[in-house]
Amino acid sequence: MALQGLERHGVFVALVTLLISFMILMNEISMIKYIYVFHDDEGLSIQFILQHCGIFAMGLLTALSATLLIWGIVKKYSKLIVPWLTLAILSAVVFACCNIYDIIYRNHQWDDIMFVVVMIGIPIIIIHPMYVMYAEIRKETIEAAEYDGEYQSNENNNFGDYFVRTIY
Repeated sequence: MALQGLERHGVFVALVTLLISFMILMNEISMIKYIYVFHDDEGLSIQFILQHCGIFAMGLLTALSATLLIWGIVKKYSKLIVPWLTLAILSAVVFACCNIYDIIYRNHQWDDIMFVVVMIGIPIIIIHPMYVMYAEIRKETIEAAEYDGEYQSNENNNFGDYFVRTIY
């Protein structure tokens, strides 16, 4: 896939991620009014507050990583794509682990299992082109810096030519 197509895909994914995170943030901001209403003796109000603070923080983190993804794609700076990739891979692994646990310890029908398999496959379909784009942008950055003479070799590494070069 050409880098131009990957860039469009990356900006589209980042905009959708940004839109979803803003919807989550708006929902959590609207839940603030219920924090003072929901009180009881069993400590459920503290659990309610902590749960919604965690969701709010995750929404902020997702919005920030999507913004960095757009900026990294537009400016062709590969290090700005890493936070989004890390968050996407981490959330996909947690989602997969939760669903595999759910399949193992609960009695499900085959359609539930197939739904989980499809839902685990969707992040892979989204993350793979983003990683390929990250690798292409990084490769372009390395080749441009090598042409300008900004790279120095690192003789302590034996991971191949791609990993040996370091920007100083």
